[in-house]
Parts: sequence; structure tokens; C-alpha cells
Amino acid sequence: MRQDLNVLLIEDSADDAELLELALTELDRPLRMRRVDDATSLETALDDPWDVVIADYALPAFDAEQALAILNFRRCAAPFIVVSGCIGEETTVRLLKQGVADCVMKDHLARLAPAVRRELNEAENRRARADAEAELERLAFFDEVTGLPNRRCFRALLAEALEGDGHVDVLCLHIDRLRMIADTLGERVSETLLRAIAERLQKHLIDGVEGVLVGHIGSAEFGIAAHRPQCDGIVHRVRDLLRLPFLVGQRELFVDPVIGIGHAPDDGRDAEVLVRNAQAAVQRARTLGQVVAGYTPEIESEALRRLHVGNRLHGVAERGDLHLLYQPKIALQDGSVCGLEALLRWDDPELGPVSPVCFVPVAEETGEIVPIGAWVIHEVCRQLRTWIDDGLEPLPVAVNVAARQLRDPGFVQVIEQALAMYRLTPALLALEITESDVMADTATAVAILSAIRAMGIAIAVDDFGTGYSSLGYLRRLPISHIKIDRSFIRHLPGDTEDRAIVEAIVALARALRLTVVAEGVENREQAQFLLGQGCEQAQGFLFARPLDHRRVTTFLRETAFGEVLPGILSVPALSGQGQVDWMGDSRTG
Repeated sequence: MRQDLNVLLIEDSADDAELLELALTELDRPLRMRRVDDATSLETALDDPWDVVIADYALPAFDAEQALAILNFRRCAAPFIVVSGCIGEETTVRLLKQGVADCVMKDHLARLAPAVRRELNEAENRRARADAEAELERLAFFDEVTGLPNRRCFRALLAEALEGDGHVDVLCLHIDRLRMIADTLGERVSETLLRAIAERLQKHLIDGVEGVLVGHIGSAEFGIAAHRPQCDGIVHRVRDLLRLPFLVGQRELFVDPVIGIGHAPDDGRDAEVLVRNAQAAVQRARTLGQVVAGYTPEIESEALRRLHVGNRLHGVAERGDLHLLYQPKIALQDGSVCGLEALLRWDDPELGPVSPVCFVPVAEETGEIVPIGAWVIHEVCRQLRTWIDDGLEPLPVAVNVAARQLRDPGFVQVIEQALAMYRLTPALLALEITESDVMADTATAVAILSAIRAMGIAIAVDDFGTGYSSLGYLRRLPISHIKIDRSFIRHLPGDTEDRAIVEAIVALARALRLTVVAEGVENREQAQFLLGQGCEQAQGFLFARPLDHRRVTTFLRETAFGEVLPGILSVPALSGQGQVDWMGDSRTG
């Protein structure tokens, strides 16, 4: 069924209108015509859309040139055709120059239908070109996934904002683990998550705070610009917005936002420089283990060092520059050694000793954490076999596992091969994962960890209390241990807030029948408080520093038949007695 042809006719003669309508029947389309004969009725008619406007040149109240002026003012894009019996060549040329599509003489109305057909085709072509140009502009300036301004557009809008008083803050919002979600669940899921984040920012930030600019400036990054007084409030609002989970399909996904801030004009007066510095501040925040960090000039040297670290990490597992230290875990009830935690260390020939805080995030970004993690598992199993062959009582050794390792299809096979190669039971190996690594994609993590737990390998949630710490996700995870983060232990037993948090964690673990391990125990008062709350295990400098494999051997032999520190949890204060830390020196307890 052909679409109606909407014709607006500017004509004072009803007879002439009939003739025009008859001439248009050649188009073989249903006609919907409306006739007007003065400026007022024309203005009213233009409230409706029209495919073509046909006008007599001279009317009693006004003429075609005045009508064309009204159409242009109202931005009516319909082709405008003049039909007259009296205009000459000079007038025709003038009308065409003014924008009239064609002039048809009344004694040659057979030309009208072909002229309308031609102009309708031309109008359709113009619309198609305009749509294509608009789409090209949208693709050039707006992100296809989120619909937000892209980096180019964000930078241009930011440059305009900087032309004012110049006191503008630029926030780079980085969504950690988005790449992991894409690799694990597919690009479609990660794009859906990005759209959900953008919609949340649009609804609660762009629409809720005046003068805020938001753009999608990188695959996992959003740019936010606002005037200086708004910055702190926006940071808090963004963190609150992204703290809640995102429902993607049937999956509940959490994101870990990291925010870098650049202040204009202090950190740059150019839009691109400010964006780049805010991005550099994100890396500084991640290195420091923070959620928010501002730009400092030292960041540039840090970025160069990160680049150098990434280059040196390539192939490090095969070069022999890695080694492990082991920190004992102590059963608080009797002071016996109940396990060890393997801690990765890197001594590079060029860089010297590199802190795990520095190189582990880089290894996760570059993917080198996968071969490094495989090396750690094999080295732990090899060392366990050595200790067993030396006649030591076997103790479980915990290995820290990064999110990227859990996504690796060969991860479970690496564990199985290492256990088989060194003839070990799975119970001698334990894995430690962080809350944020699990919460990035709980469903996938549960599936992989369940397979590992079914082998008989213990699984602990490390740094518990610093992330989501929800009962709901704990019940779904196949874990056996909870490790209380050292930040909650440091000020015990005096800090009432930390006391309450530790008490709650221990109570939660008891309800779920999980073993509680406290990290960073440095004095006897902390140990006594933890024991009184029902915490089963602890590790920290009070008992032993991280030890190399030779000193661990000595430590295990010395403690094989007794407590780590005789009476440490039962006798009065040590009164400054020296405590051997099994590294060849003595420190105060």
C-alpha cells in the first residue's frame, strides 16, 4: 500500500485547485491536500508535516515569495513549487535563486506530476545524505556503545569549559576488571555493563548536577569534568553510584572504580593534557592501593617506571629472577604452626628488588601473571616435596591467586599437573583470593573455585572486610577460610570500631562454619584479643617475618614439638624480652 502524499496548496481559486489535484493523480499515490490562501492560514498549516508545497505566484492577500519566506523561517524543508500563468523568465530565475524547486505554467500542468516526482526523489536523497552526515558526526563525536561524548568530543567540550575561569576539575573514572569480564563472559556482556554504567551516570550525575560533563574516553574509562567546588561531592556520588551491583542478564556484576583527578590550571591548561594527567593519576591510585588519587608531577616518572617494569616482566618466570618467601600461620589456641603462606618476590638484574605492590598490578595488566602464577604453584609444590623428603611434617601452603589466573582456561590443569608431578595430596595446597577478584564475576568464580574445592584444596578469601563483605556472596562461594585484613588488626584492641568489625567477622565466619585467619598480628595484646573472640589462626611479625626456604626449614624444625613462643598467649607482658624472628636477628615482642 502506497503512502499518502501530503500536499499543501497555496491557492485562492477552488477551480484551479481541482485542476492541480487532477494533475497530481498521475503520481498514483493517495493525496491528502490542504488549501490555504493567506499568511495566517499558512502559518497554522505548517504545524503539520508536508511532502510538497505548491503555490500560485500571485494571490490577493500575498504572493509566492512571501510564502517562501514564511516556509524558510519555519524551516520547512518540503520542496516548494510555483504554479502560475503569468510569470516571465526573469521572475522565474529570481524564484529559483531564492530556493523555489521549480516553476510550472498553468497551461502546461502535465509537467507538474513529473516535477513533484523529481523533487520528492531529490528530497529523499537529501534526507538520506543528511542522515548519513548526522550518523558520521555521531560516530565521530559520540561513543557507539554508551551514547556519551567520546574522547574527541569530551576534549572539545572541556576546552570550551576551560575558556571560562579555568578552574575545572577533570576526573578519570577507570572501571577495573572490565577486560576480565569481557574475556570471561564476552564482549556483549561487557558492553551491556558499560551501557548500564553510562545510564547510571546519566541519570544520577549528568541530569542531577548542573554543569557536569561526562564522556566515554577509553575502553574502560569515563571522563568527568566539573567546576572546582563540585569535585568532592562528585567523587562521593560516583563511588556511591557504582557501589551497587549491576544486573546483566541473570548475572549480578560488581565493578571496582578507580578515580584519578587533574585540577586546572594547576595540572594543565590544555584539555588533552588534563585528561592525560587524570589518567596518570588513576595508575597512581592503583599502585598505592587507593580508590582516588590526584595528579602529581612525580607520576610521569612513575609511569615510565611502570613501563620499564612491564618490559622487564616479560618472560620473568623463565629467567629465574623470581623467588618465594614463606610466612608461618599460627594456631592461636596452642601456638603451633598450622600452615604457611607463599609470598612472591622479584629481584631484577636491572631494577633490583621490585615490590609486589609495584609489579603484580603490572603483571595482571600485561597477562604475565598467568605464567608467573603457574611458576609459583609449581615452585610451592616442589618445595613441599623437598620438605617432606627431608622428614618434616607436611603443612598446607597457601598461594595468592589473581583474577586473571581464574580466567585462564588452563589454571585448573596447572594445579593438577603440579600436584601429580610432586606426588602431593591436594590438601597440602591452599588458594587465597581477594573479595574484589571474586565479585567482578561471582558466577564464573564460583564455578572455577567449586571445581578446585572439589579436589580437596582449601580456599580463603583474602583481605576480608575491605571490599563487599556480603553474607549473600559468602554463602555462594566454596570457601573454607576468611582472612581478616591487617588494616582492622593494626589498632586492636584499643580501637572500638575495629573491635566491632573483627567481632562481626568472627561471628559471621562461625555461622558459616569458616576458619578465621588474622593478618598482620604484631603484638601479644592483639593475639590475645583475637583468641578471646574465637579467631583460630594468625600470622604476622609477632610470630615470624616472611622467611626464605632455608630459614623456614629451621623454623619448622625448631617448632615441630612446641609452641612458636612458649606461653605468649598466657603469661604476663614480655617486658621487652627479645624474640628470635628466624632471620638471624632479634626484635622486641
